[in-house]
Amino acid sequence: MKDKNGTLKGFTLIEMMLYVSICSILLLALTSMFSLLIGARIKNQTIAEVNQSGIQVMQLITQTIRDAKSINAPLAPSSSSTLSIKMNNAILDPTIFDIASGTIRIKEGTSTYTTITNSKVKASSLLFTNTTVVASTTDGGSVGISFVLTYVTTSSSSDYSYSKVFNGNVSFH
Repeated sequence: MKDKNGTLKGFTLIEMMLYVSICSILLLALTSMFSLLIGARIKNQTIAEVNQSGIQVMQLITQTIRDAKSINAPLAPSSSSTLSIKMNNAILDPTIFDIASGTIRIKEGTSTYTTITNSKVKASSLLFTNTTVVASTTDGGSVGISFVLTYVTTSSSSDYSYSKVFNGNVSFH
Protein backbone atom coordinates (compact mmCIF):
# COMPACT_ATOMS: atom_id res chain seq x y z
CA MET A 1 0.00 0.00 0.00
CA LYS A 2 1.42 3.41 -0.99
CA ASP A 3 0.84 6.73 0.72
CA LYS A 4 0.61 10.21 -0.95
CA ASN A 5 4.36 10.44 -1.42
CA GLY A 6 4.57 7.07 -3.11
CA THR A 7 6.35 5.26 -0.25
CA LEU A 8 5.24 1.88 0.93
CA LYS A 9 3.62 1.61 4.36
CA GLY A 10 3.68 -1.53 6.46
CA PHE A 11 5.89 -3.75 8.58
CA THR A 12 8.97 -5.53 7.43
CA LEU A 13 9.42 -9.21 8.23
CA ILE A 14 12.08 -8.40 10.83
CA GLU A 15 9.79 -5.88 12.55
CA MET A 16 6.97 -8.45 12.69
CA MET A 17 9.28 -11.10 14.12
CA LEU A 18 10.51 -8.62 16.74
CA TYR A 19 6.96 -7.68 17.78
CA VAL A 20 5.85 -11.32 17.97
CA SER A 21 8.93 -12.18 20.05
CA ILE A 22 8.31 -9.32 22.50
CA CYS A 23 4.64 -10.27 22.84
CA SER A 24 5.55 -13.93 23.40
CA ILE A 25 8.04 -13.06 26.13
CA LEU A 26 5.48 -10.83 27.88
CA LEU A 27 2.82 -13.54 27.64
CA LEU A 28 5.21 -16.14 29.04
CA ALA A 29 6.14 -13.85 31.94
CA LEU A 30 2.48 -13.20 32.78
CA THR A 31 1.64 -16.91 32.64
CA SER A 32 4.57 -17.77 34.92
CA MET A 33 3.56 -15.08 37.41
CA PHE A 34 -0.05 -16.29 37.40
CA SER A 35 1.11 -19.87 38.00
CA LEU A 36 3.25 -18.76 40.96
CA LEU A 37 0.32 -16.82 42.45
CA ILE A 38 -1.98 -19.86 42.18
CA GLY A 39 0.68 -22.06 43.84
CA ALA A 40 1.11 -19.58 46.69
CA ARG A 41 -2.65 -19.40 47.21
CA ILE A 42 -2.91 -23.20 47.38
CA LYS A 43 0.00 -23.41 49.85
CA ASN A 44 -1.56 -20.71 52.06
CA GLN A 45 -4.93 -22.51 52.06
CA THR A 46 -3.20 -25.76 53.01
CA ILE A 47 -1.32 -24.11 55.90
CA ALA A 48 -4.48 -22.32 57.07
CA GLU A 49 -6.48 -25.57 57.10
CA VAL A 50 -3.88 -27.39 59.22
CA ASN A 51 -3.43 -24.43 61.59
CA GLN A 52 -7.16 -23.89 62.04
CA SER A 53 -7.82 -27.58 62.69
CA GLY A 54 -4.95 -27.81 65.17
CA ILE A 55 -6.06 -24.75 67.10
CA GLN A 56 -9.65 -26.04 67.32
CA VAL A 57 -8.53 -29.46 68.57
CA MET A 58 -6.12 -27.93 71.10
CA GLN A 59 -8.80 -25.53 72.40
CA LEU A 60 -11.35 -28.33 72.83
CA ILE A 61 -8.86 -30.56 74.68
CA THR A 62 -7.54 -27.78 76.93
CA GLN A 63 -11.01 -26.47 77.81
CA THR A 64 -12.21 -29.98 78.64
CA ILE A 65 -9.18 -30.58 80.87
CA ARG A 66 -9.75 -27.25 82.65
CA ASP A 67 -13.31 -28.36 83.42
CA ALA A 68 -12.09 -31.73 84.78
CA LYS A 69 -11.99 -32.87 88.38
CA SER A 70 -8.98 -35.18 88.06
CA ILE A 71 -6.90 -37.29 85.66
CA ASN A 72 -7.72 -41.01 85.48
CA ALA A 73 -5.01 -41.94 82.95
CA PRO A 74 -2.15 -41.68 82.28
CA LEU A 75 -0.94 -41.78 85.85
CA ALA A 76 1.71 -39.27 86.88
CA PRO A 77 4.47 -39.02 85.70
CA SER A 78 3.78 -41.06 82.55
CA SER A 79 2.60 -40.51 78.98
CA SER A 80 0.03 -42.15 76.73
CA SER A 81 -1.84 -41.64 73.47
CA THR A 82 -5.07 -41.84 75.48
CA LEU A 83 -6.25 -39.36 78.10
CA SER A 84 -9.04 -40.24 80.51
CA ILE A 85 -10.28 -37.52 82.84
CA LYS A 86 -12.87 -37.46 85.61
CA MET A 87 -15.42 -34.74 84.99
CA ASN A 88 -17.47 -32.78 87.52
CA ASN A 89 -20.58 -33.52 85.45
CA ALA A 90 -21.55 -37.19 85.93
CA ILE A 91 -23.05 -37.40 82.42
CA LEU A 92 -19.65 -36.53 80.89
CA ASP A 93 -17.65 -38.80 83.22
CA PRO A 94 -15.26 -40.16 82.15
CA THR A 95 -14.17 -38.10 79.16
CA ILE A 96 -11.63 -39.86 76.96
CA PHE A 97 -9.42 -38.47 74.18
CA ASP A 98 -7.55 -40.83 71.85
CA ILE A 99 -6.34 -41.34 68.29
CA ALA A 100 -7.66 -43.91 65.82
CA SER A 101 -7.12 -44.21 62.06
CA GLY A 102 -5.47 -40.79 61.84
CA THR A 103 -8.25 -38.94 63.68
CA ILE A 104 -8.38 -37.53 67.20
CA ARG A 105 -11.56 -38.56 68.99
CA ILE A 106 -13.48 -37.72 72.17
CA LYS A 107 -15.83 -39.92 74.17
CA GLU A 108 -17.92 -38.28 76.89
CA GLY A 109 -19.49 -40.58 79.47
CA THR A 110 -21.37 -43.46 77.89
CA SER A 111 -21.70 -41.80 74.48
CA THR A 112 -19.92 -43.11 71.40
CA TYR A 113 -16.62 -41.72 70.13
CA THR A 114 -16.84 -38.49 68.13
CA THR A 115 -14.12 -37.40 65.72
CA ILE A 116 -12.78 -33.92 66.48
CA THR A 117 -10.43 -33.61 63.49
CA ASN A 118 -11.82 -33.09 60.01
CA SER A 119 -11.25 -35.21 56.91
CA LYS A 120 -8.77 -32.71 55.42
CA VAL A 121 -6.10 -33.48 58.02
CA LYS A 122 -4.52 -36.63 59.41
CA ALA A 123 -3.46 -36.76 63.06
CA SER A 124 -0.43 -38.63 64.36
CA SER A 125 1.90 -38.76 67.35
CA LEU A 126 -0.82 -37.88 69.88
CA LEU A 127 0.74 -37.83 73.33
CA PHE A 128 -0.68 -36.84 76.70
CA THR A 129 1.85 -36.44 79.52
CA ASN A 130 0.58 -36.28 83.08
CA THR A 131 2.91 -33.73 84.69
CA THR A 132 1.01 -33.56 87.97
CA VAL A 133 3.19 -33.35 91.05
CA VAL A 134 2.13 -36.45 92.96
CA ALA A 135 2.96 -35.14 96.43
CA SER A 136 1.13 -31.85 95.90
CA THR A 137 -2.26 -31.45 97.54
CA THR A 138 -2.87 -27.90 96.32
CA ASP A 139 -2.54 -28.44 92.57
CA GLY A 140 -5.36 -30.17 90.74
CA GLY A 141 -3.17 -31.46 87.96
CA SER A 142 -1.32 -30.66 84.79
CA VAL A 143 -1.28 -32.34 81.37
CA GLY A 144 1.09 -31.84 78.44
CA ILE A 145 -0.48 -32.29 75.01
CA SER A 146 1.32 -32.94 71.73
CA PHE A 147 0.12 -34.03 68.30
CA VAL A 148 0.97 -33.66 64.61
CA LEU A 149 -1.51 -32.72 61.90
CA THR A 150 -0.75 -33.34 58.22
CA TYR A 151 -2.78 -32.08 55.28
CA VAL A 152 -4.44 -34.96 53.40
CA THR A 153 -4.00 -34.77 49.62
CA THR A 154 -3.95 -37.01 46.60
CA SER A 155 -1.81 -34.53 44.66
CA SER A 156 1.91 -35.06 44.22
CA SER A 157 2.44 -31.29 44.24
CA SER A 158 4.51 -29.95 47.14
CA ASP A 159 2.04 -27.07 47.41
CA TYR A 160 -0.34 -29.46 49.18
CA SER A 161 2.28 -30.93 51.52
CA TYR A 162 2.22 -29.50 55.06
CA SER A 163 2.54 -30.85 58.60
CA LYS A 164 2.66 -29.06 61.93
CA VAL A 165 3.38 -30.11 65.50
CA PHE A 166 1.01 -28.71 68.13
CA ASN A 167 2.14 -28.56 71.78
CA GLY A 168 0.35 -27.34 74.84
CA ASN A 169 0.19 -27.65 78.59
CA VAL A 170 -2.92 -27.16 80.68
CA SER A 171 -3.56 -27.15 84.42
CA PHE A 172 -6.75 -27.49 86.40
CA HIS A 173 -7.60 -26.99 90.05
